[in-house]
Amino acid sequence: MIINTNVSSLQITGLFRKNNRALTNTYNQLSSGSRINSAADDAAGLQISTRLTSQINGMKVASRNANDSISMMQVAEGAMQQVTNNLQRMRDIALQAANATNTVVDKKSLNEEYLQLSEEIDRINEATTFGGQRLYESNRSSIPDQFEREMVRGLQSTWLGESEKIIEQYFGITGQGELKLDLERDADDGTLAWVTNATVGGVKRVTLTIDLAEFKDIDSIHNGLDNYGGTKLDEIVLHEMVHATMVSTMDEFNNLPAWFKEGAAEVLRGGDDQIAGNSGAAVLAAFNAQGTGTTVTNNLGAYGGGFVAMRYMEHTLGDRGLKNVMQELASGATFDNALNTASNGNWSNEADFRAELTGAANDTGTYASRMEEFMAEEMDSTNKDNGALGGEDANNGFTRENVMTGYGSGDRSGTRGFTETIILNDNDSDQTDFAVNSNWVDTNRGDIALQDYELDVTSAGGPLHTFQIGADANQTMQVNFGAFSTTTLGLDNVDIVNRSQFAIFAIDDALKIVDKHRAILGATQNRLESTVNNLNNVMENQISARSRILDTDYATKSAELARYQIMQQASISLMSQANQSQELALTLLG
Repeated sequence: MIINTNVSSLQITGLFRKNNRALTNTYNQLSSGSRINSAADDAAGLQISTRLTSQINGMKVASRNANDSISMMQVAEGAMQQVTNNLQRMRDIALQAANATNTVVDKKSLNEEYLQLSEEIDRINEATTFGGQRLYESNRSSIPDQFEREMVRGLQSTWLGESEKIIEQYFGITGQGELKLDLERDADDGTLAWVTNATVGGVKRVTLTIDLAEFKDIDSIHNGLDNYGGTKLDEIVLHEMVHATMVSTMDEFNNLPAWFKEGAAEVLRGGDDQIAGNSGAAVLAAFNAQGTGTTVTNNLGAYGGGFVAMRYMEHTLGDRGLKNVMQELASGATFDNALNTASNGNWSNEADFRAELTGAANDTGTYASRMEEFMAEEMDSTNKDNGALGGEDANNGFTRENVMTGYGSGDRSGTRGFTETIILNDNDSDQTDFAVNSNWVDTNRGDIALQDYELDVTSAGGPLHTFQIGADANQTMQVNFGAFSTTTLGLDNVDIVNRSQFAIFAIDDALKIVDKHRAILGATQNRLESTVNNLNNVMENQISARSRILDTDYATKSAELARYQIMQQASISLMSQANQSQELALTLLG
């Protein structure tokens, strides 16, 4: 027995300290509610719970961001709704202005409201903000290619169909096969439109090309070109469609005299402008100089002289005269045979016709030739009528300043005869990349049926807005709100007073642009709603996971508290007894 070292007491003291530490830790966990109050409690658990806390906090912010983004988009979409409302009213105004019951004064009054609505669209584009931040940018470039739109819409809705109607009415022929329409941007060389053709494998190919470089602005498409004597594009389309229809139906087209081909087109278009300011003698001389060739060598002779010749032919043969000539040619006859049949043998060939037209006048005392006599007595190039068949001068009809009146059926099929394809993806400044003899079919070029042409809207300009919708860096989404000024929407050249039909086309395209971006915003808002739901779901599960790591289990810790308290009390009792055991040594000394 020893008294210097109380081993039992020391052992019990160590156990007491250990139990006391455990009891203290239990007190901390129960009082704080956290299982981990320091890294010593659970180093790995502390690291995991810290990461989870970062994710949870980040997701809370991301959820708020997403909801704020939805609010921002709702403001933007609300502004677009008002733009849509304005455009719908502008469309109603354009439709009203298109009605013949409105005078020019009425149309100008309608235009006042139209202009105010246009200015309001520009103001909405400039003034729409969220929290002081402007939503739409000023994009000064037009989304639609306005030249392309004006021409394609005109070809779709009226120019081709009306040309076919006129050609069928006076010539009795209708185009056949495929007609490809090609908008080029060639050099400004004075050639505005042309028809090319070829027969490959027994199949006729016809292309109508329009040179955009000849037009200085949108107005020139409708108001006429100065270097073409004020001729409008719709008249030129009619002229070229005569060629296209003839070449598609007549095997002998390339062998026809140039004056007949050009005169046929001019007599339907109205060719008074070709002879205006020229004397009968000058036209006669030019016609004789042109001769019987198949190519144009003298413009006045081929176009002006051909126009007079066709008017004379129609006047001499009667109402069905030219129709009979054209239908004979379409049935495969030569030019000489067609003239012979249509004239009942009076003109057995071209030479007979030319001899009569350029020969002695009926009134030889007044006129040097029948051509000059006919021009003086049956034609008038100074009045408002343009001299076309069916008009005041040719047939005592109504006065025609322009044969093309804007007639349309409302569909986009172009003509009934031709199947029209438009070429949109070739190199518009290089005519060698497409021709009737080469590269006729190119799937990469993406030719489309004329009736399927639609404005392809991919963007409306403006910056990308970046939204932070995740808990980590670069977890973002980007949205382009676009720009919606009247310039961007392609409405800056709209004229409801003089071109109300084309105004409707333009407004329809503008509505399509706005609708496209409203759809984008609507889809994005739905996506953000889904993002918020997903963030809340992930956040809930991560909070649950963190709770399992970090939070105190009170049931377990309460049981441990009772155990440690009992063990502490037992340790104190045993320590007291161990300390008293040294007193037993005194009995040995007694």
